[in-house]
Amino acid sequence: MRYHVDEPRHTNGAYYSEQRIMAWRTAQGKAVFAVTNRSATEPFTYTVDTQTAATFQGHRYGPATTDEILPFESGPTLEITVPPLSVEFWVRTP
Repeated sequence: MRYHVDEPRHTNGAYYSEQRIMAWRTAQGKAVFAVTNRSATEPFTYTVDTQTAATFQGHRYGPATTDEILPFESGPTLEITVPPLSVEFWVRTP
């Protein structure tokens, strides 16, 4: 099941084309969200409202990383900085 997500926008109201976010629930019922940064030069920081105090575990993929395990983060608001050319998957822990 995919969730509606309010994505960040430029000051002119347009969505960022290089930074996107998506959220869903797995078939096993785990909440997951993914954040991307296709910029080749600048990191990008997301403020994610998880609407829960739950803990999430991050996994990063990029040019020099394959499934880098990230420190646990707890909600309801997460500040996540994604390096250039990277994608991160954040999975709610039990």
